[in-house]
Amino acid sequence: MTLRYADVRIGQTVAGEPLSVSAELIQRFAAATGAPVDPAGMTTLRAPTMLAALLIRSVIVKVAGPPGGIHARQSFTFHRQIQAGDQLTTRGTFAGKEERAGKNYVYLDLESRDGTGQLVMTGRTTSIWAG
Repeated sequence: MTLRYADVRIGQTVAGEPLSVSAELIQRFAAATGAPVDPAGMTTLRAPTMLAALLIRSVIVKVAGPPGGIHARQSFTFHRQIQAGDQLTTRGTFAGKEERAGKNYVYLDLESRDGTGQLVMTGRTTSIWAG
């Protein structure tokens, strides 16, 4: 869905698609990015931290601004490492918007949890939207 700046409602929440983290997904992601995975001998395969990008994307595509926007900033806190067997869900909440120097800024807070409700990742993206 493409939103216009005027349509953004503070507090509006958008759920991303659930993600089942398998050992195969972790290995494919690590191979594609060159990211290391845990050494042999670990009882549970743990994912490279930036596997969280898959979670974030599932929300971002649902709240895309108009063409011509800029992804200005992002910050994330990882509360625990993602591991094989996790069932993860992510939601985004519009936390704010403002006009500065003729540009439209949109702030989206993100939160990912596992199947037990344990917090896995929190973050914020800042975008500058056209129109």
